[in-house]
Amino acid sequence: MSVSVNSIAPGDRIPVDCRFISMDDRLLVDFSLYAKEKLPREISTSSTDSANFKSSLNVGLQGTLVTEGAGKAIALKTARDSFLSH
Repeated sequence: MSVSVNSIAPGDRIPVDCRFISMDDRLLVDFSLYAKEKLPREISTSSTDSANFKSSLNVGLQGTLVTEGAGKAIALKTARDSFLSH
């Protein structure tokens, strides 16, 4: 199985549902497309909610916007399998 690693930078729309594996000191992502969060979410490389995939702070969802920082993430779900398509 091939693993896709995506580089994420400020202003990028995250292209796939992904798990962050590395980042700058601070990485902020706007999740308002999915949640009623008014402020960008600070991302972590540690899983924080294994029971709820979209709430874990090490996850980026397709279509969310990187507002600050940069990082690398492993693609988990794409296209019809992504959280946005459900």
